[in-house]
Amino acid sequence: MGLTWLRRVLGACLVLLLSDLVAGTAYKSFKEAPNLLVWDDSVGYTHRRDDSVRIRWGESPAGSMVLRTNNLGFREDAPTAVRSGAGVRVLVFGDSHTDGVVENPQSFPHQAGRMLDSSGIKAEIINAGIGHTSVYQQSLHLKRFLYLKPDVVVFTLYSGNDYMEILWKHLPHLAVKAGRVVEEPALEKPMTDQWIDHSIILRVLRRLDTRPRAQAERRNRFAMWQSLAQAELFQREPNQFDTAARLHRHVFGDLKRLAAAGRFRLFMVILPTKYQVEYASCAEDFHEMEALLDLDSTLSWDDRVRRDLRTALDEYAIPYYDAHDDFRRQTGAAGPPLYWNADHHLSAEGHALLARYLARSLEPVLRVSGKEDSR
Repeated sequence: MGLTWLRRVLGACLVLLLSDLVAGTAYKSFKEAPNLLVWDDSVGYTHRRDDSVRIRWGESPAGSMVLRTNNLGFREDAPTAVRSGAGVRVLVFGDSHTDGVVENPQSFPHQAGRMLDSSGIKAEIINAGIGHTSVYQQSLHLKRFLYLKPDVVVFTLYSGNDYMEILWKHLPHLAVKAGRVVEEPALEKPMTDQWIDHSIILRVLRRLDTRPRAQAERRNRFAMWQSLAQAELFQREPNQFDTAARLHRHVFGDLKRLAAAGRFRLFMVILPTKYQVEYASCAEDFHEMEALLDLDSTLSWDDRVRRDLRTALDEYAIPYYDAHDDFRRQTGAAGPPLYWNADHHLSAEGHALLARYLARSLEPVLRVSGKEDSR
């Protein structure tokens, strides 16, 4: 009798577990927006090639948008040829803000290309942005595509989470060991994270979690992902900021050497966050989350990242454009929001504004980076 009862209990638990995993996986596929990302052991996340997805987007006039990749996985509508036939070739790397929650023609690399073309500079500007990557993983992508022989390579550095993401171990990453920076392969995500992705029960239990971080994520997970998670990490472990700063300098040094060997020019863009330039548009959420996380607003980690990036780029003599002040002026003029309210990524208006300043900043660089430039 006792053994039979035990078998029934174990059988019921197994059925419940399998049902939970099936339901959780179905919910995950239904609830989460489709995307173009796939996993690659060498570089981390990359894009599926020659693919497209349509996502619902209430802030878009059409209510949805199509995200598309080309033959090499770039956010381009047309194929990318091995040899450029359109003057100066520019590769633009960056995270999801560059990858873009906009259709391809609206992204700032494409708009900057059209602006430069209208000013008489023939440039093929390719959007090589990949979501969920730091500048280190982006440098690995660059090495993979050096055969395209770019004349200029642009990296977009995001103040809100780049310093946090360069520390992530579940991607190919850098680590400091015995005082030296070394490259390491990706580590497995914690099993708890993998289970939560595919479990209804764990999702429900997570909503009962009263820890400040969990409450803040429930309040606005996009604000957490795009800015406040990094601030919470560095306030809790300030030494991690110093490590992230060191790793960025290591990558900048590597990129300088790569540029000299590959005979291309480097240019950087520092992108601010919605938290920095449009706080008022989400003030209630930001204020409550700061209180939940007990964040010291005087530390302003996004601003510290921005200042450290400027210092590092000056140290390595890498030219850059810092969009912070121009974005602040635009929001002060009460224009359309530069970041989507839905997920705090650059909006169509934000891409348009960044494109104008990027084209203006790149123009003198491109005029001396044509095919005739012997460098």
